Amino acid sequence: MRPKPFLSVFLPLLAILSPLSMFATGAPAAKPVEQVIYAFQNNGDGALPYAGLIADAKGDLYGTTAGYYGNGAICIDNNCGTAFQLKPPSRPAKSWTYTTLHVFSGGGDGQAPGSPLIFDGAGNLYGTTSSGGTGSCYLGCGTVFELSPNASGGWTETVLYSFQGGTDGQNPEGALVFDKNGALYGTTVVGGEATCSCGTVFQLTPPSERGGAWTENVLYRFNSFDSGFWPEVGVVFDRAGALYGTTNEGGQGGCSDGCGVVFRLVPPRKQGGTWVERVLYAFTGESDGGAPYAGVTFDRSGNLYGTTSLGHKNAGAVYMLTPPTKKNGAWTETTLYTCSTDSGPFFIKAGVILDKARNIYGTSETGGPRYLGNVFKLKPPAKRGGTWTESELHRFRGGNDGRWPFAGLMFGKDGALYGTTLNGGGGNCLQGQHDFGCGTVFKLVP
Repeated sequence: MRPKPFLSVFLPLLAILSPLSMFATGAPAAKPVEQVIYAFQNNGDGALPYAGLIADAKGDLYGTTAGYYGNGAICIDNNCGTAFQLKPPSRPAKSWTYTTLHVFSGGGDGQAPGSPLIFDGAGNLYGTTSSGGTGSCYLGCGTVFELSPNASGGWTETVLYSFQGGTDGQNPEGALVFDKNGALYGTTVVGGEATCSCGTVFQLTPPSERGGAWTENVLYRFNSFDSGFWPEVGVVFDRAGALYGTTNEGGQGGCSDGCGVVFRLVPPRKQGGTWVERVLYAFTGESDGGAPYAGVTFDRSGNLYGTTSLGHKNAGAVYMLTPPTKKNGAWTETTLYTCSTDSGPFFIKAGVILDKARNIYGTSETGGPRYLGNVFKLKPPAKRGGTWTESELHRFRGGNDGRWPFAGLMFGKDGALYGTTLNGGGGNCLQGQHDFGCGTVFKLVP
């Protein structure tokens, strides 16, 4: 398993110990005020929420925690991650209601869910665990699971597929997406080609009868340096049925193993044919940054937006890719913001969201002068080709306020921003010799 969670803990820790010590219907006000609506305690409720949130029609929030990672241990006392629900208060000034939907045991049901959940039309939840399951990998090769409401008022977990660590891939860490026929699509960080273990894009087809087995089909196995490798996140569809995503490494540029790529997978014209990958953009590590941990977001014009986490000459960037005007033409990359460790967001691990005015919102895991993370906004220029303006909406202070927002944001029905921080908030979660807390769910309100 390629330990993505540990990287997220150690990068901020090194910074602190160093000598330098989808669209929404509304947008938040210019300077929101943060409210921690839940602080994880590592007491049956979970710890370390790596993933972002989703909401149902009533405004209830749903998410996952990856489990307890501390002092070199992966899971302690079967606390290998949770799926949870947060219900908003019925009256102002009241608390949100937290419910644990499932506790992962680290065995066949999986462990360390680090990606957002998704709903189907019937209200069932789907997600991935990066390890666990029945595969032969150390700690298991990961799973795809379903959570369904049951007659007793709880939720029942069903493992739809356990990766075996061979050509089927291993360690799925990205979000899933449905097609119109109810099939699921996602990525594995590694596995696939035996000579490369560079990751896969897969499809899970539901059974013809309820209770039957889902069928995995690998659509693409990354197999070369130029095509990119290690897709850390999931994929998204365009209107024509093509899939888009990123790889953390490969491609070109001055990074040690390539700076990563944005890719498109085009479906075959006939059923059972071969999906074809095309690299839309290979990051250089210059002003565009490199190592994209996040996926891409479409706007209504078909442009793609995303982030890079670092570069050999900077600390990441926010970018836009514009589709070609002619068939099979080249996509055009525009760097909207280049990060610097001197100020503003940097080491961005999450994707971005847009409002109707094309303002971009995101989180920076280690932004701010104390390297505790921040929430930022990018405002588009008044004239085409002008400079985008970055502003800080919130700077995390550590402690009860939270620290290190690894995941991205979502807009609530009220127009507020909602997200998670990996640590902070209290709770008994030791990282080495430092008690950093177990993470929070936060809201930025006008």
